Amino acid sequence: MGITPVLAATAPSPDNTWVALGALPAPVEGPISALAVDPGSSQNLLVGTSDGSIYGSSDGGRSWRLNKKLAGHAITTLAFSPFTTGSVLAGAQGGGAYRSQDAGRTWTAQSGTQTLTVRAIAFGKDFTIAATDRGALLEPAGASVWSSVGLSRADLSAVAVCVVNDPGKVLAGGDSTTGSETLPLYQSSDGGMNWAPDQSAPPGSNIVAALAAGPVQPARNVRPVLMGTNQGLFLSDDNGVSWVSLNQGQLPVADITDAAFVTANPNRFYVSSDGGGSTGGGLWSSSDAGSHFSDLKPPVSSVTALAVSSGQTPVVYAATLRPSDQRVALWAYRDAGGPPVPPSNSGGTSSTAASGARAHAPPGPSRGSLLSLVQGPQGPYLLVTAAALAALAVGLVGFLRRGRNF
Repeated sequence: MGITPVLAATAPSPDNTWVALGALPAPVEGPISALAVDPGSSQNLLVGTSDGSIYGSSDGGRSWRLNKKLAGHAITTLAFSPFTTGSVLAGAQGGGAYRSQDAGRTWTAQSGTQTLTVRAIAFGKDFTIAATDRGALLEPAGASVWSSVGLSRADLSAVAVCVVNDPGKVLAGGDSTTGSETLPLYQSSDGGMNWAPDQSAPPGSNIVAALAAGPVQPARNVRPVLMGTNQGLFLSDDNGVSWVSLNQGQLPVADITDAAFVTANPNRFYVSSDGGGSTGGGLWSSSDAGSHFSDLKPPVSSVTALAVSSGQTPVVYAATLRPSDQRVALWAYRDAGGPPVPPSNSGGTSSTAASGARAHAPPGPSRGSLLSLVQGPQGPYLLVTAAALAALAVGLVGFLRRGRNF
């Protein structure tokens, strides 16, 4: 069944209010797991869908255009480079990686990635690294060719660069491995060339669903790193050397599936969960490095993708999936720190169908609208007309009964 994101006519404002974004040009038939916002402009968005489409918006999600179609290869990740303006990479299921140098309008296949499922991408100053279903791929700066750099026994789903300068420190995590590691979490201290299991991995978890590195703290020369696992959220403030649990009863114990920092604030970040197909998902923010969390109360609790714009008052973009009917929606929330306000359209119970989708039948007149017509100046005429129609109906019934007696 074609699923169409909810249509909105307004930009993501006012503050602290959820706003539905514009409908995509074609129906969406599965959850959206790839969403990205240009670090140079909160109005430039990209979204990747399960049918291999990459859509772009230059007006904050009011309207969308199709930029690329990889038929048969779901788009699994989208990531803008923080070091090169307009550079963005996309990963596809069984289709490798694609690069755009013009903020997502045109795309080029990346040599050495074909047939792989690229699930996450991270950037150092001198290299780019990707997490795939067959280990890690590395592209040195300017090389334009990717090569395998190990971890081929692991199905990787997340990657983060803790130290961006050469040689760079990288963390990679996955959801399965043929090795003996309890948690498939690995680290490299030479820019991804050599790997070792992370011995400081928190106990209890066996899946790494998300890794996100924040801005550098100049005083200590470290980047905070968030890790979402099947047992909740963890934070490292020493480049991944040690981890602290941030669950503390404020977040769900399981299924933290996405995380993102505010660009200039290492203590402020967002985390989301898809709920594992239940109603236990959501979206939360912290402005004090995880000591406290605020529930942003998204219109639909299952959040399948998350992106956060730059700036002190960031715009949070989210893709959701309503478990009851598998309906996909795209939302924006300008976070000014106040209590969240629900959207005027509460999650897609009615929407404008996208091109090619089956439109909903218009609703019939309500009881209140009929009563207002009868009580208005046209009321007498409507009553006379109704009486005439009733008399005609009685006469027709009598005629038909007489006809059956012959």
